[in-house]
Amino acid sequence: MREINERTGGFLKPTAGGIYPILQDLEQSGYIEGEWDLQKKRKRKTYRITESGRPILECALAKESQITDNMSGLFKEFIKDALDLKLKPSAIPTMPNLFSMFLEERKEKPEDTTSDLERKRAQIEEMIENLQKELKAINKRLTSLELPRSKTRRGEPRKKGR
Repeated sequence: MREINERTGGFLKPTAGGIYPILQDLEQSGYIEGEWDLQKKRKRKTYRITESGRPILECALAKESQITDNMSGLFKEFIKDALDLKLKPSAIPTMPNLFSMFLEERKEKPEDTTSDLERKRAQIEEMIENLQKELKAINKRLTSLELPRSKTRRGEPRKKGR
């Protein structure tokens, strides 16, 4: 719960009353397996997804991605309409999948096809390109904001102590 809170920057603040019933239900359904171990002199139960839980997880990730896309679209419409702003297509970067940050690192799977991996690579490359463009625009704007402060009225650099 603490890790979810930290990783989401406080956006999600799960409680024991919200998390444990879900974990118990998932474990009883056979989608996850719990295991008790001793960490820092405390008993702690950790969970691992099962093979029968993987399709459920994939479905949840797809739904979460769809919700994220819809919310992003609504937010862009709000900015455009309510604030009367013109947006470039890449003005608001798409956030990565929320749940994926909590999953174990995914190993190569036999079901990964070349086309799946190429599609994923293309998506990542596009995100990187968009972020690089945005970074370049921000750097340019920062430079333009810093120039006037470093010069006096006659265009000479300011001296220290002024």
